[in-house]
Amino acid sequence: MVRNINQFQTVYSFLIAPIFYLSGVFFPLGDRPVLSVIVQFSPFYHGVRLLQLSAWGQWHPGEIAWHLGMLLLFTAGLCYWAYRKVVKILTT
Repeated sequence: MVRNINQFQTVYSFLIAPIFYLSGVFFPLGDRPVLSVIVQFSPFYHGVRLLQLSAWGQWHPGEIAWHLGMLLLFTAGLCYWAYRKVVKILTT
């Protein structure tokens, strides 16, 4: 939980920046099997992969469905988590 504006730097430095750099934007992940498995737990990777497929004209329905489904799963899970946090704050 970020309690003040100064803590956003910590969140960025230790969470957002590594996820962004390891999402496949700057270098391909296909030749790094361990890293390819780890980044599957990041919503950034799935968004980047959908954009790459779209930009390169590689319309593979199964892969598009997988990445889109994962993005929807992350969205639903994180929205539910945020909702629970807000309700908890408002009821106390």
